[in-house]
Amino acid sequence: MNKFDLVIKSDKVFIDGRLVDCYVGVKDGIITAISKEKLEAEKIIDADGKMVLPGTVDPHVHIRAPGHDERETFESGS
Repeated sequence: MNKFDLVIKSDKVFIDGRLVDCYVGVKDGIITAISKEKLEAEKIIDADGKMVLPGTVDPHVHIRAPGHDERETFESGS
């Protein structure tokens, strides 16, 4: 029997202000583990190349582009 219901594997998990390569383990809808070691589950999502962000982050932001200093940075807009 697997310890997790779901594991998300990504090389871009946003933790403590930086992107890291790791596994996120979910049990009963709750994140219960974040690990650099491989985690097993019945369902595994391969999210390599995609950002994994906390649920409280609003992904719809207009990040600053060259010449648009009034726009948000990644840190202030998410």
